[in-house]
Amino acid sequence: MRPFDRWIQAAMRIIFKIKMRFILNWGGATQAAGSAVSRLKEQTQPYHGCTATYRKLCRKRESTGARVRIQRTFRAETAHKVPGAYTCRCHHLHGHSYRFEVEAQAKVGDAADMVIDFKLLEVCGIKDFIDGFDHAVVIKNDDDLVPLIDRVNPDRHLLVPFLPTAEMIAKACFVVCSELLRAYVEPLGGSAAISSVRVYETVRGAAEYGREDAVDDSFPAVDLNRWVVSDSIRQQWSAHPALERLLRDPVQA
Repeated sequence: MRPFDRWIQAAMRIIFKIKMRFILNWGGATQAAGSAVSRLKEQTQPYHGCTATYRKLCRKRESTGARVRIQRTFRAETAHKVPGAYTCRCHHLHGHSYRFEVEAQAKVGDAADMVIDFKLLEVCGIKDFIDGFDHAVVIKNDDDLVPLIDRVNPDRHLLVPFLPTAEMIAKACFVVCSELLRAYVEPLGGSAAISSVRVYETVRGAAEYGREDAVDDSFPAVDLNRWVVSDSIRQQWSAHPALERLLRDPVQA
């Protein structure tokens, strides 16, 4: 065989090897691409699942009646005492700058597409009720300070049938505010209702009571019928028709 022929054969073998390597690499690349597509499908599957779950949740919310909520904030400077509390400082008369967050909800908006106007959430009686706690002494009606209450704060005091913790104040406000708003909106055909009341006793500490809690909680009853209200606060509350009715015919929750 001539040298030229041997050179041609060697060149052909090299070209063949290059071609085979390219084919093999192309097959591997194709397989890798296929695997990548599969992995991509697997990775995107949870997204589609989440989307389906979200749609299902939306349908559930529609079927169960999703509601829109609004909130109004009120404030009061109030003194109380909580005998038996873990913190000994709470055993004796002391005060807090309370913040009350009253939340209302509705399934259907009013004529202005509102749950209820923020102002109406005040004037229905809620603002006057919470203001009754301002600069008042709130203690349990069997507290050892009760005989001295007319000397401690004769004008503004509330004697209640429970320890006035943030939890119980939140429950009391929920019960009373719920009744006040119900009495206001029912004659108008509205659907707004109090969903919860959150009471901040300090900047970092709050208690909340809501509609779900009212179903079966084991905390003491609010029992407005057993409240002793000082003359100054009673006059303030009696000036509002809804509160006056509530004092005359108190709720028992």
